[in-house]
Amino acid sequence: MDIIRPLAGLSIPEKTLLLLSRVLIIVMGIFSLLVALTLKGVIPSLLLGYTIYTSGLVLPILLGFYRDKLGLNRAGAILAMVVGGGLALIGQLMGVADSGLHGFFLSGLILIMGSRLFRLFGMGQ
Repeated sequence: MDIIRPLAGLSIPEKTLLLLSRVLIIVMGIFSLLVALTLKGVIPSLLLGYTIYTSGLVLPILLGFYRDKLGLNRAGAILAMVVGGGLALIGQLMGVADSGLHGFFLSGLILIMGSRLFRLFGMGQ
């Protein structure tokens, strides 16, 4: 609910938001199960998790300290985390070399550009 509401605005009814949250939790659970069944052990799972974490979260967190100077907002940060971490996840599952590094830099770019676009269209905070 904390992710969907800032991206979609306050116009979503509570029941719809709750139903959407429940459906997304089921989809994420099925996707997580498929990823876990694809990987061959604990160490590859940890490495995948760390790659997703660094690709999606490190730059938004660090640049968040300067959010007023850089003009960043919450919606841009959420988008950057999803895109950066998602790119790293997809790249790792497909066997692409350095996908975590590409996701890392894409996350920073999406954070800055996404924040500006969300502000331009009056979305996000």
